[in-house]
Amino acid sequence: MGCFFQKKNKIIADFFFKFPYFIYSFFGFRKLSFAKTCFLFFSDKAKIDEINLAENYDRFFSKIKNKKLRIIEIGIGGHTMEDRGGSSLRSFATFFKNSKIFGIDLINKQLHERSRIKTFQGSQVDEDFLVNICNTHGPFDIILDDGSHFVEHQKKSFEIMFDHLNEGGIYIIEDVGSSYIKYLGGSQDISSQNNLIKYFLDKTHNVYSYYIKKNNNAIKNKFIEISSVQYFSSPSNDVASILIEKHKKIKKSKDVDFFDLSLEEIKRKDPESPMIRKSKDGVMIQKK
Repeated sequence: MGCFFQKKNKIIADFFFKFPYFIYSFFGFRKLSFAKTCFLFFSDKAKIDEINLAENYDRFFSKIKNKKLRIIEIGIGGHTMEDRGGSSLRSFATFFKNSKIFGIDLINKQLHERSRIKTFQGSQVDEDFLVNICNTHGPFDIILDDGSHFVEHQKKSFEIMFDHLNEGGIYIIEDVGSSYIKYLGGSQDISSQNNLIKYFLDKTHNVYSYYIKKNNNAIKNKFIEISSVQYFSSPSNDVASILIEKHKKIKKSKDVDFFDLSLEEIKRKDPESPMIRKSKDGVMIQKK
């Protein structure tokens, strides 16, 4: 019903969009989770009777819901119909009450704009378009790709926009089941770079960059400032996402130059190194 009034009267449209949420709030359910908020706004991020995408995000979002954030989602929904979609944008705006929400879509979705919601029309693989948005309205705290689901598009958007994610920010790619679907650019060959999971597995070592030397060829030219990578799938396996957290601060261990040496090599290089206190059996030898 809300979509029906989008072109006629946004006030009436918002009443119908928010009506289920108002009912829950009236009866005392004021501290609604992100998952419940998505469900009440008919977002496909929430499903009944199983762990869903929004429920998984709650573990990250609940801690930051009251902060002033900048959140952008690729893919507004509603396909070619200008007045349809927008459920996720409304869910974000309702849950993150102090934040600004942005949406990107190939179709003009300005009908969904509100005081804290702004939309842009363009492609998720148009670098000039994305960089202009990021420079003008970023950096962002949450970036969510629910766009075309084509693997090359997902990779391209990530490679452009991750640099515009704040430290401690969250980057999410949804519907990564496309990693295994050929017509979406994926591959059943799990060693192929056409498989998005393989693409991110190659980057996962960056989570432990504290222990890895800068000239290590395994991550050279692949370095990204990530503190965690989570691979999620619902119990029914029909929805899947990757969630990447950006490092708040990058550090290297002061002992990193010793980490590719054997115990005997460390003893020769630095007889006083605390690392030689551990025996080959794993016992820590205490100094007398």
